[in-house]
Amino acid sequence: MDEVFYLQSARFRDTDCDIFADDGEAYMTRDQIGRALGYVNPRNGIAKVHERHRDRLDPLSRTSTIHTLEGQAYQTVVYTRCGVMEVCRWSHQPQADAFMDFVWEVMDGLLTGRLKLHPLKHPYREVNAAARLLLRSLIAAEVPPRARLSALQNLYLESGLVFLPRTLALEMERPVPGLDRGQTP
Repeated sequence: MDEVFYLQSARFRDTDCDIFADDGEAYMTRDQIGRALGYVNPRNGIAKVHERHRDRLDPLSRTSTIHTLEGQAYQTVVYTRCGVMEVCRWSHQPQADAFMDFVWEVMDGLLTGRLKLHPLKHPYREVNAAARLLLRSLIAAEVPPRARLSALQNLYLESGLVFLPRTLALEMERPVPGLDRGQTP
């Protein structure tokens, strides 16, 4: 089973799309493709499209391990740029054409170097672990969410990452489980 690592995030309408890469190819997950295309149940919607066109989509997808901010790993299906285009073609969703244009622009820009990425100065997992600890400390110190975001953005930028992972942004407002006011993590 291959591992892919987060590179960049881009926004399509109301959907954050994380781009992953490995060996000169960019990938998107089945779930985020389904959300961008407007499926009510994104993962299942794309799985049904894949099942109907398995002969075309199997070579353009793979099961990979994605690492979360919390240091956990999960297996998911990711699609290459061409795979995303094929899913869009066969989905018949109203926003499929607009999403295809978006994917082409972003992924092509990453793969051709037109969109620049900064190399990571530290391994991604280490940066995520440091960000998690920093976030817990900031919440414990009752630092306002906007200041938390600024501190975390600086940590990621110093490490060579351009964007915060979406999972981190979702945790900005949450209290830290098991942490009473005044305690440190």
